[in-house]
Amino acid sequence: MSKRTVKKNLKYILLAIVVFGPIVYFAPYIAIIYALFGAYDVSRNTDLDSFVIQRYFLGNGILTWVLSPFNALLDLMALPFINRGVYRLEDLPAGHRAEVERLIDISASENLVARLEEKAKEFPRTMIFFKWYGKNVDTI
Repeated sequence: MSKRTVKKNLKYILLAIVVFGPIVYFAPYIAIIYALFGAYDVSRNTDLDSFVIQRYFLGNGILTWVLSPFNALLDLMALPFINRGVYRLEDLPAGHRAEVERLIDISASENLVARLEEKAKEFPRTMIFFKWYGKNVDTI
């Protein structure tokens, strides 16, 4: 390991001891509950590795971890439906599927992708909006 990696790991270990040590000492049951909910929440990641776990518990994911009991509650409320992550058209109800297929057909007939791609070449970073807060936007 490089010297920088060792320092960074030491920083995270000290952060965990300083921040979570008192919580574990004074409220061990709450700490155990949050550890379990956090483990469940982070385990839902498809590309789970040590870096993801470190960022979840000690980095940018701390707020997500704090909200992990709420996330689990929402998962329970959504049962029997389970988020598949990526849906196929066959997974959608008939009305939703018909709307998506209609939009795909219109996009293909209007050659929308090529037209948007041509406009996007003018600017290196382009965002195209068709609606903004429910109001139609006059784009390009």
